[in-house]
Amino acid sequence: MNTIYVNHKSDLSEQISFYEGTNYKTFRTRTTCNCSHKNNNRNAVLVISPTGYVNTCFVRCKQCKLTQTI
Repeated sequence: MNTIYVNHKSDLSEQISFYEGTNYKTFRTRTTCNCSHKNNNRNAVLVISPTGYVNTCFVRCKQCKLTQTI
């Protein structure tokens, strides 16, 4: 599973629209990131492959986006 961090909630919506019309399913949910904040609940989008596995997880966290390596 790939975890990709984004800055804006609109980036999550963009990923949902990108996977529309494919065999992949997308779900908007809340999850945690690598930050150690007290309230570590982040917006996220899970991309489920046609075989039923989580392919990618897009998480909205500005701090993790800054530290993410390509």
